[in-house]
Amino acid sequence: MKKGISFYQDGVCFQRWDRPAPFIVHFRRSVNYDGGFGFDWLRDEYIIYTNENMAPLCDGSNIEKLKKEYNAMKCTMPPRAKQSTYYIPYLSMFRNHEQKTGNRVELILDLEFLYEKWKQETIEFVCSAGIRVEPPVMEIKKSQIEELKRRKKNDRYNEVEGGPKIEIFCNRELEQEGTIEVKSLEYDCCIGKLILVKNKEIPLKIRLVPFLRKDFLTDDRAFINERIQGIISHLKNKSLQQAMIVPSIEVTNELVFDDAQWEVDGKIKEKQIERNVFVKLIQSRLDAYNEYNIQTDNSGLSFKGVIVFLCNMNYQVGGVGGDASYNPTQDNYCIMFREGLGETERKTDYSNVAHEIAHVLGLNHTFENHLDKRNTTDNRTPRQKYNDRKKKLPEIQQDLEKNTLEKEEYWINEAKKSKKKEDIEKYRNYATIVKENRENAERDIKKYQRYFESFEWLDANQYIEFKEGQTDNIMDYYISGIGGSKYKPNSFFRWQWDIMQKEIKKYHSGTDESEEFDEVVVAL
Repeated sequence: MKKGISFYQDGVCFQRWDRPAPFIVHFRRSVNYDGGFGFDWLRDEYIIYTNENMAPLCDGSNIEKLKKEYNAMKCTMPPRAKQSTYYIPYLSMFRNHEQKTGNRVELILDLEFLYEKWKQETIEFVCSAGIRVEPPVMEIKKSQIEELKRRKKNDRYNEVEGGPKIEIFCNRELEQEGTIEVKSLEYDCCIGKLILVKNKEIPLKIRLVPFLRKDFLTDDRAFINERIQGIISHLKNKSLQQAMIVPSIEVTNELVFDDAQWEVDGKIKEKQIERNVFVKLIQSRLDAYNEYNIQTDNSGLSFKGVIVFLCNMNYQVGGVGGDASYNPTQDNYCIMFREGLGETERKTDYSNVAHEIAHVLGLNHTFENHLDKRNTTDNRTPRQKYNDRKKKLPEIQQDLEKNTLEKEEYWINEAKKSKKKEDIEKYRNYATIVKENRENAERDIKKYQRYFESFEWLDANQYIEFKEGQTDNIMDYYISGIGGSKYKPNSFFRWQWDIMQKEIKKYHSGTDESEEFDEVVVAL
């Protein structure tokens, strides 16, 4: 078999061919793509200038890192032409995907021409076991090619309107990556490739908690109930399933709070609330956690999953649809405000909910690094806080060593032996101080270690930054109006699939004890 496209390692091509096929096949999404399956590829607009007035969407220092995220193949152009690199796209789909999600997996073939003199061509799709393409063999007509050829070059890096359409099926769980190779029958060579990622299902429990104001019960209940099914459908079939995540979603009993007193105190205004106030409201209802079984499983153990509070109030800063704690990553809740639940022009779009849940699952925004973003509360970045706590930890450990249980017991025994009332009281106070110091040190050490673990986890998984509002990624911001976003947020990148899967396995499954609310890096 002649080599149309060949793998290379460490930048060195080790397979070549003498006579290339007339075109290369790129797998692309349709313009009608709505997030029903995962598909990621290296868009040209991310790494090169798309025209003389537009820079790459990926930050320059990240471009080489971005390229390494995609397996590459070398392709040889006609004589005296330069070699180009073919970056292999990734597809994620479940076993029997349409049956499970209601979404067909359809892609468009986009053809890049290597030279013009060629005849009618027939291609075949060679698939790994358990994978099938319909049609398995396709005849490319010259009229189709000429129509595709009229399109501009960089159109092929975006969704494609025309072009041959294929549908992909998978009838087994892929324990290893699967592949689809496009073979030119006339030239007997590979002219395109697609990788299917391992598709083992990753279960995730999600609890939706309606959070209602006592004085607006009817309005709040109606607003939230109208959106419940849309949220569930979006999370199961249009977002999280791209990362092989299978959400098990339940709606808990309503949490109702008396907002009148909070309003008198100026902590909330009608339909507006600040995050720290909301968290205090939640903490003030710990009795409701137990009553409604929100924070614990039936076994009484800490709930492992993600809790989503649904709120018919807006954030006091406009344009914020939701809020999630980003560090420590072990925190398991996010808050959805009215604006993120369909109040704006994107009424049926619940990507905001997927966005906040993904923050809980370890993803940052595509356009900023939260770990180096200064906190308005103490004017420190999380990295500075991490370094400060690393320096302070030995001091706390010394406090723990000074205030041992043995020392506490010593003073307790001294109080028992003493006959003077004032000495008894003094020794008991000494014992109490030792106990409090030890418990405070133990709590701080646990808190610091939790922060260190989260920070180091996030720092290891910090990824490529793009220009804000210019991608279709769910972790980007959608900017409406003239000059705003070109794409609706409906997809995750491949490396984001990996991060969320690891995060679920590490923090959101199992039986670890619950943690108290901690100071957090907020990601809106």
